[in-house]
Amino acid sequence: MKTQQQYILFLFIFIISLSSFSQSKTKKGYDIKGEEVTFIFNLKDYPNIENNGDSVDDVFVSGEFNNWAKDQWRMTKVSDTLYTLKKDLSDFTSDFDWEFKFIVNSEHWAEPTSDFKNATDAMSDQGWYYGVYNLKLYSAFATDYGNITFRLKGYENAKKVILSGTFNRWDETGFKMKRTEDGWKVTLQLRPDIYQYKFIIDGNF
Repeated sequence: MKTQQQYILFLFIFIISLSSFSQSKTKKGYDIKGEEVTFIFNLKDYPNIENNGDSVDDVFVSGEFNNWAKDQWRMTKVSDTLYTLKKDLSDFTSDFDWEFKFIVNSEHWAEPTSDFKNATDAMSDQGWYYGVYNLKLYSAFATDYGNITFRLKGYENAKKVILSGTFNRWDETGFKMKRTEDGWKVTLQLRPDIYQYKFIIDGNF
């Protein structure tokens, strides 16, 4: 029996609408449903804004996807503490992730805390740490409510199987597959596109 096998396949994912799709309630600053991403600014999640004594007049989304523009992606006020902005995933490039932040009143950056599961150290182009966090938007992620399921039959004795592909820049740690009766599986939320992928079985391609 082969202990190592390589899969490099082309996958075309058709658009699937899932009305029941939902994500974890862990703070992250956005939500993806189907082919739409909703950026979510909750004032109570950002102490440096909530406690600075200023009223919130406007909130914008600023990030790598719009060259960190401070006044282009204006959010809609839902309540005194909640702002949202909806965008089609097709508005973004094919990159797997983007760093972003919210900017309030065109001058105050909303600083996420380490409570955000997608917080990442903010760095300059020269590699200097700013001592604050940015948030990361991921276009592909594992969820039981996703629109595509990857399956691998066999390998009952394997301890760990990872799915890796162009949809996550060939990361070898992120998408851990779950054991099933006849093999392994993992369900992802992916936008329609053509991808390459492979399975990594106990560290072997």
